[in-house]
Amino acid sequence: MRKEEAIDLIKQKRIAEWNAYREAHPNWIPDLSNINLSNFPLVNENKAFDLSRANLCGSIFTYKYDPYSRQQSRGSGYLYNTTVSVKLESAMINFKTTFPNNFNPVELGAIFISDTDPRGNSNSPTVFISYAWVNGDVIHAIDQWLRNKNIKTKLDKRDFFAGSRIRDEIMRTMQECDVNLIFYSEQSKDKPWTQFEQEFAKDLEMNAKLEGKTPPRIIYIVLDQYLRQLWRSKRQFGRVNGTKCS
Repeated sequence: MRKEEAIDLIKQKRIAEWNAYREAHPNWIPDLSNINLSNFPLVNENKAFDLSRANLCGSIFTYKYDPYSRQQSRGSGYLYNTTVSVKLESAMINFKTTFPNNFNPVELGAIFISDTDPRGNSNSPTVFISYAWVNGDVIHAIDQWLRNKNIKTKLDKRDFFAGSRIRDEIMRTMQECDVNLIFYSEQSKDKPWTQFEQEFAKDLEMNAKLEGKTPPRIIYIVLDQYLRQLWRSKRQFGRVNGTKCS
C-alpha cells in the first residue's frame, strides 16, 4: 500500500479495512512520517487503528478541542476511549512527533528513536531492484552495500507478501519506490518477470510525467561483458541515427 493510500484510509476512518490489510500483510510497515493527522480519530467505539511498527517520526497527533465531542471526554479521544486505544507496539517516534500532553505513547509500546536513526528517515530514497535469480549472489551483495548506506531497498524474495500474486506484488512494490534499479544480464534478458518490471518502470515514468509529478528514476546496470558490448553498440548506432538509447 502506498503512503497516500494509507493516509486516505486513516482520514476516512476506515479502521476495519486498515486492520484487515495489516493482518493480511504482516510485513508491511506503514510510513506515516511527517504527516499532520490532527482531528482524524484513530479510535471509534470498540475499534482502533493498528499502528504497530509504523513510522510516526515527525507526525502530529494533537487535536482541536470540541466541547460537544463525547470522544474527547478523557482529553485524548482521538487516540483512546474507555474501551480501546490506538495500537502503537514498536511504532517509531522521535522528538518531532507530537501527541497530546496527557498521552504517553511509550506506555503503549512506541519506541523513541534518534533523529539520525535511518529507520525514521523517510527522505531516504527507496530502491526497487529488478534482477534474475541466477544473478542473486551479485545482487544481494549490492543490496547489502546500499542498505549499509542507509538506502532502503526492495527485493522480491524479502519484500513481496507471501501468498500474493507475483504480478500484483511487483506493481505494488514498484509504486512504493523512488528508484527502479534494473540489472541486465545474459541470463535475465529473456526472463518474463524482469521484462515486465522494465516495462512497468517505463509506464510509471510516463504516467508520472502526464500527471505533472516527479517520476521515479530508472537506472540500468549491465552485469556481463556480452551485454555490455551490445549496449555500447546500440548507443553508438543510436548516435549515428539520431535516436536516443536509454
